Amino acid sequence: MPAFQLLGNHEIATLVEYTKYLSMRGEIERGLCIEAEIDFTQSLLDEELSHAKSAQQKKEVQKEFQEEIQDFLKSDFPEIVQEISLSVAESWIKADDPENVLMPTVKQTNPLGPSQANPDVSSLANGKMLYLSTSAQCVSCHGKTGKGDGDQTTQFQKRPDGTKYEKVGLHDTWGLPVTPRDLTYGVFCGGREPIDLFRRISAGVKGTPMPAFGGKGLNDEQIWDLVNYIYYLGGEYPNAKP
Repeated sequence: MPAFQLLGNHEIATLVEYTKYLSMRGEIERGLCIEAEIDFTQSLLDEELSHAKSAQQKKEVQKEFQEEIQDFLKSDFPEIVQEISLSVAESWIKADDPENVLMPTVKQTNPLGPSQANPDVSSLANGKMLYLSTSAQCVSCHGKTGKGDGDQTTQFQKRPDGTKYEKVGLHDTWGLPVTPRDLTYGVFCGGREPIDLFRRISAGVKGTPMPAFGGKGLNDEQIWDLVNYIYYLGGEYPNAKP
């Protein structure tokens, strides 16, 4: 993903709006596919065909299946489209509301100063302890040194239905393989500012295995310590010893 420094602010804003449109469209289409898959999949048709005892019965099953699909598209589908579209639109409207923008309750801790969560140690030291802890489990994906080579990348992960993926490693919501971020590069998903990292850790990254820690496993003071330690893994504070 290159930088587009030759584009003006208006052009970038236009691209942002179109990207948001594509995302909303994808959410709607995925929701419609899920609704259709409840009653109309090839596996369901194959199961019905397996009970047919003759070629004539198979034709009747296929014909009835096609008629049910057409009836679904004419009667139920338009209402489902409207419901899913409204739901997606409402979620995006809420996301744009300034009141819903995730903001930390405390200011960023000085990386080399005492941790706000654990004043007996520095923020970097506490961030390292959190990173390596079994509660945060950062190492399971990003690895002990932040190279993105945690144990989860070498194991077969489970799909939402309980079965396992054919390939080892992590997968996104669409079942595609994803690689945990190599934090040592100092290039981060969603921006490189401290508040960007804070929000990624607090809210997670939708569609990926990156979970949300805010309000659950970690408080804001601990998240700032993690942010500082991630910067350290990316090459900041080279003379510090967490």
